[in-house]
Amino acid sequence: MLNLRGQDIPFNPLFHAYLYIGLDQVVLFTEGAKVTSVVSDYLKDLGVERKEYNDLWTFLRRREWGEGKVSCGRPF
Repeated sequence: MLNLRGQDIPFNPLFHAYLYIGLDQVVLFTEGAKVTSVVSDYLKDLGVERKEYNDLWTFLRRREWGEGKVSCGRPF
């Protein structure tokens, strides 16, 4: 989705991360040490917020994405 490559998995251009996509917010959860300044600028240009990989569980428990949205007359 973000056209990013990594080296976490041998012989594959993949990296360990979670990507949250909401109606108003996009958050990439990955290790900060793996994100270069070029990638950080790229994410900012896309409007993607970056958080640490292990912060995903706190994000989900605290419902940091909001209380819910209404789309097509149905709540999520």
